[in-house]
Amino acid sequence: MQRHANTDGDVGGAPPSTARERVPQWFAAALLPLTTVCRPGLTEEQVQGYYAALGDLGPDVLMAAASKIAASRVYPTYPTPGEIRREATDIVAGHSAAPSFGEAWSIALCASRRLSTVTDPAYRIIRNGRVMSPEEFNAAIFQAMPPIVAKTLRLFGMNSLTEDEICRSQFRKMYEETVERERSRRMLPAVLVARIEAIGNQERQKPSAEFDLAAIASKIGKEPAASRLDVPLLRPRTESVN
Repeated sequence: MQRHANTDGDVGGAPPSTARERVPQWFAAALLPLTTVCRPGLTEEQVQGYYAALGDLGPDVLMAAASKIAASRVYPTYPTPGEIRREATDIVAGHSAAPSFGEAWSIALCASRRLSTVTDPAYRIIRNGRVMSPEEFNAAIFQAMPPIVAKTLRLFGMNSLTEDEICRSQFRKMYEETVERERSRRMLPAVLVARIEAIGNQERQKPSAEFDLAAIASKIGKEPAASRLDVPLLRPRTESVN
């Protein structure tokens, strides 16, 4: 998502600089549902911070998220940018939002029973007049599933799903972790995601410390005698008996 232009023609899309970023009128208008019910209101500096964190959402999505929070908020405290972005992310996801675990478990269990376990690439499966390899057949099943459920089933093991409580509990844990990870990723502005990935790529490209294990092993027990510690042997203590 790119930062939206304000009425004066200023366009964002990059992280705010050290200088104060100009907050467009649409941003304050979009937060109006919260401004009218939450106390205390935001200071000028806080508005700058909220715009830096939420300015890429756009007026319609931001106002919908603000209205949803204002209608359901129990305490009149102002929500954090993270709370607003979470609601906005769910609104944008719409029908593509993650199914409940009960729905996901039912879909995954049904799919796992249909998936082919044949590994012979020459084998062919005929469905509805279509001739497919086992790989193509399984790919069609995964494609028909909600993406987040398909991803979890691939991670879990497409032939590892069984209808018992232990398997159900393990799948639930993996599904909820995957949903939360994907949701957290979607919540971040695109510019920030790109920056984080760039930093990660730079770190992975740094040369790691390498050790010549063979050379180290060949030196074990061969150090010069002068470098060894001479530790006197302990002699048993003797006492004279009078």
